[in-house]
Parts: sequence; C-alpha cells; structure tokens
Amino acid sequence: MQISNSNNLNFQARKIALTRNVFNGVKTHIDLYELSSKDTKFLEKLRDKINIPELMPDLAKPDAKSWQDVLNFTINAALDKSIKKYLAVSNQKPCGIMALQKEGRTMNLLGISSIPIGVNQKANYAATTLFCQLFQNAKNSKPNRIVLEAVRNSGFDLVSRYKEKGFFPGETGERYISMKCPKRQIIPQFKKLQAATNYTPVKTKEVEIDSFI
Repeated sequence: MQISNSNNLNFQARKIALTRNVFNGVKTHIDLYELSSKDTKFLEKLRDKINIPELMPDLAKPDAKSWQDVLNFTINAALDKSIKKYLAVSNQKPCGIMALQKEGRTMNLLGISSIPIGVNQKANYAATTLFCQLFQNAKNSKPNRIVLEAVRNSGFDLVSRYKEKGFFPGETGERYISMKCPKRQIIPQFKKLQAATNYTPVKTKEVEIDSFI
C-alpha cells in the first residue's frame, strides 16, 4: 500500500481526531485527517493506487467492482475543492475516505468507503470512525437532515448498515436508494458511535501525509 513519493510534493493534512478499538482481540488505532483543496494530487495518486480486485482477491468479482466504484466515486467527489473530505489512516496506511457537503439545512454524504490496508485486510471500525466524524460535523453545524444514496443489491447490504446508523430509506431507483437521517437522530447516533470507537478529538495540527501513499 505504501509507495515512495518521488515527486516530493509534501502533501499535508490536519489531524483532527483518533479512535482506539479492540475487535476479536485485535487492537486498531485510527487517525483521522481533514484534507484540503491543496490535496488534489494526493487524492489522484490514492485513486490510481488502490485496486480493490487485487487487494481483495477472496471477494466475489461483482462485490469487488462495486467497492471499487464506490471508492472511486468518493475520491472523485472529494476532488471538488468546495467539498469537505476526511481520510482515516491506520498504521500509516489509508483505511477509509469520506466526502460531504452542507447545502442549506441539508448535509449530503456524497460518498464514504473503507480502503484495504493489505491483501484481504481491512482496518476494523474504519467506516464507523468516518461516520462518527460525519455526526460530529452535523452536531456542530446543526442541519435538519443528513442524506445519502445507498447502492442497492450489493453483497455488503449497505442499506441495513445505514439503517443501523439512523438512516431511513426513501425513494428507490434502479441502482440506488435515497436515505435520510433526521435531525433528532444526529446526537444519539454521534454518542453511540463515539462510545463504540472511543473517538477522541485532538488538538489540530498539520501533518505530512506523503508516506501514506
């Protein structure tokens, strides 16, 4: 997963939080970074580097393709300089990414995806850490709702996972289903995820992230 950055572009991001978890005896440490509009090249390198079918050979091909599509969509959304974007990192390797945008009283989760950290390896709680950050943002900015589009009929059963996080299904399309988390669910969901992940904000500091890719 890690390659040298021969271009010496000196990518930087703001470290904003961390999580600590133990699952089935495995300890996982995740650092959470907020990326900026200056990180376009970093995101492009990340998108070009991650090949889900190669990293997850035990996964069914349709599911690997679906994961790759969601990851690429999320990174492409994050390339927009006006979009808020967050990178989860475990053991100096990207393990998840999220892109979101607030429009009026609505927060739009444009994309969220975990990232393998090795062959057939994922960081536990990577997506949960990012969802905790989503609700932290919503807790502070106070939207009336959070909305997202979930992929239907994938092997990951995303709709059920989002329901567990307070989202209710709405209009159903051919490939996607619209889901909404109402305002009343934001703080309870944040508290639940904060407890599950041991989410802890840290004093913001700029960190070089060149080595992550």
